Amino acid sequence: MKSEVDGVLNQFRAIRGFAVSLRAISSVEQIRGLIEEYADAKSAFDRIRAEMDLKAELRSIFEYDLNTRKEAILQSIEIQCEKAIGILESIVVPLPKEDLDKVSRLRQELGEMSAMLSDIYFEKNVNEAIDEYEHGHFLASALISGRVLIYALDQISGKSIVEKIETLREKGIIKKEKRELEEVVIKADKKARNFLSHDIRVEPSASDALSLLGDSVRILKLTVDGK
Repeated sequence: MKSEVDGVLNQFRAIRGFAVSLRAISSVEQIRGLIEEYADAKSAFDRIRAEMDLKAELRSIFEYDLNTRKEAILQSIEIQCEKAIGILESIVVPLPKEDLDKVSRLRQELGEMSAMLSDIYFEKNVNEAIDEYEHGHFLASALISGRVLIYALDQISGKSIVEKIETLREKGIIKKEKRELEEVVIKADKKARNFLSHDIRVEPSASDALSLLGDSVRILKLTVDGK
C-alpha cells in the first residue's frame, strides 16, 4: 500500500506543478490533457480512500467552457491536488505536524506573491524544494532552496552581500535599526553557499532544509518588495 500511496502522491505533485507552469502560457489541448491526468490520479486516490476508509473526497473537474475558463480550471486542479497531497502525505510522510504546518504556510506565502515574482521558475523551484522536503529528501531540498536563494540575491544590486544589504537599505526595505533582517540575509547566503559547493561533506538535517526553505521564501519577498 505504501508504494501505491507514494506513486499517487508523486502523480498529484507532478499535476500540481504542471498546472502552475501553465498559468502564463497554456493551450486548450494542454489543459485537456491535464484534466485527464487529474481524473486518473483521482481514480487512484478514490481506491486508496476506500481501502483506508478515508473521509475526504476530491472534486471531479470537467472541461466545459474550456476556452473561457482556463484559469479557473487550472486553479481548481491546483486546489484539489493540494488537498490530495495533504491527505496522502499524512499517511506516508514521517515528519512532525509542526514542520508540515510550517511548510504549508511557506507554500501559502509563495502562492500569495507568485504574481509579483519576476520569473515563474522561482515558484516552480521552491515548490520542488518543498516536495523534496516532504519526501524526506533533505539534501535535494536544501540544494534547490539554495540555488533559488542565491539567484534571488543576484537580482539585488551589489557585488558583495554587504553591498546588497546597502541596496536594500537605500530602497527602505531594510531599516538601519533592523539588524535582525540583515543577519538573516547574511546567514542565509552563507548557508546556501555551504550546501551548494563550499563543503561537500555537509549533509543537511530536516531542520537545515526547512530553514533554507524559509530563507528562500523570505529573500524572494525582499526582491518583490524592492520592485
